[in-house]
Amino acid sequence: MSDIDVQPGRVAAPLVVKNEPISDIECVQLILNVLPDVSVDHLLSLISETARTPAACERIIARLLDGGTYPKEKEEAECRKRKRDSEDSGEFDGDVDSANDAGYFKDALALLKDEFLPVPVRHIEQVLLEHNTFFKAYGVLGEQLRTYQNIAHPFTKNRTLRTKQKAETMLIGCGSTIPKELAAVRRSEEKKADERRKAAELEQAEQENLWRAQRDGEMGECLCCYDDFPTNRMTSCDGDTIHFFCFTCAKKYVETEIGLGRTKPVCFADLSCNGTFARKQLQHFLGEKSFERLEHMKQQQDLAAAGLDFLSECPFCDYKAECPPVEVDKEFRCLNPKCRKVSCRLCENETHVPLSCEEFKKDNKLSVRHIVEEAMSAALIRSCNQCKHPFVKEAGCNKMTCTHCRNVQCYVCSKNVAAYDHFIDGQGGPRDDDSRCPLHDNVEARHEQEVTKAAEEARAKAQAENPDILEADLMIQVSDGVKRTEQSRQERAHAAHVQFPFQMAGGVVVRNGPPPAAVGIAPRHVLQPQEGPFLLPQLGGFEDLPQ
Repeated sequence: MSDIDVQPGRVAAPLVVKNEPISDIECVQLILNVLPDVSVDHLLSLISETARTPAACERIIARLLDGGTYPKEKEEAECRKRKRDSEDSGEFDGDVDSANDAGYFKDALALLKDEFLPVPVRHIEQVLLEHNTFFKAYGVLGEQLRTYQNIAHPFTKNRTLRTKQKAETMLIGCGSTIPKELAAVRRSEEKKADERRKAAELEQAEQENLWRAQRDGEMGECLCCYDDFPTNRMTSCDGDTIHFFCFTCAKKYVETEIGLGRTKPVCFADLSCNGTFARKQLQHFLGEKSFERLEHMKQQQDLAAAGLDFLSECPFCDYKAECPPVEVDKEFRCLNPKCRKVSCRLCENETHVPLSCEEFKKDNKLSVRHIVEEAMSAALIRSCNQCKHPFVKEAGCNKMTCTHCRNVQCYVCSKNVAAYDHFIDGQGGPRDDDSRCPLHDNVEARHEQEVTKAAEEARAKAQAENPDILEADLMIQVSDGVKRTEQSRQERAHAAHVQFPFQMAGGVVVRNGPPPAAVGIAPRHVLQPQEGPFLLPQLGGFEDLPQ
């Protein structure tokens, strides 16, 4: 949403000179005086494409009116609200390994104890361990407390309530992020409570309507399910013989017809009845989304049947509009509120003005290849599960300890580990019947596999989104010198892997005997625990292996 403050109800002073430059705010105000419901963001995008004069504003108004539909401010405000609600739940919905994060677990438990005074501490601990995050645990505990009288009790309420410890104030003072989770989950719970209240009010209204209809003799039989309903909860066809249906049966039938691509549903009570449903009836019992879908399908079929050559279509959705010749305007501006993209009518990509289509294709190849390169780089980098510090391993075992926060995790699967029982016996990789990870492997070979896989996935996605780009355009070219350096690094990594002095046996770490020299590689001294690993940036590990 723009920061420009405009007041739709305020009438701007008339401007005498139509070609005199004015500010963006004045432009927006002039248009809002005529179209008060138009999206301000959409207006700003249109104003940015033209001169800031009253005459240009008049042309924008005419363009919006001629188009018939345009983005509404109310619709975009609702969209922004839905996005905020989604971000609230999505930001804190990821898993945190609270069992291995003592600080987070302690803070979350303290705040949950303050929020749910009737719930025993042992039950709160169990729920937090099971659901990992404060956000999820709060929702579960809140639902259990709300439905305590209606279901089998998962806990017994405390007879005497605990005393609040003011954990929220303390955590805010300590800079903890958990109070942010509390604010987000409170908003989420308020929304759910509002939805439950509205559902209860609707159910109560339906019960009262049914009681009145039964009292006044205003009930009818649905010719589909043969149940009785209030007549104001039924619809009918417009055939010679009128047939009545309940809203539920009519809705299911028409939505099935929409799924089959039929836009003119007929009466389904009798095959000989050619009656249909009035538009107002369809709008009433279908609901907003299904009705909009039906109307849209009707429009598309009518346009296809009319064969109008002067219509242009958005390449990103099926919105159509009348446009001037492509020599006059090369851009198509979609007014579908769910799309609103500006595209090139020649190459059907997003607009690239002032570049020509050929110039855009050349630049696009470079940008898409850059995306592939970034995906390959990202495949090499791990991050600490606790402090999110990035790291890349060069040597050593796969049990990594972060030098920033001392969190311990596996380099292979990135899961937090508490002991060496996470790793499989022997020096090989996991077997089919074992999901554990190797204590040590060839780090360069692992990196090469991960980078190759990431590059293949990125290239496949890039080609799917850009069919004109050839696979050769996305390949990363390297010099012979780089290839020789890479080969030398792989040989050193293989030698380090062969000479690694430890392995797992029976769930514990044991020291190997001196390994045989690898074929074609000069023997090297056996690595000592204190020598590794070396990381960029440093992430320690390996320090608790047997000496």
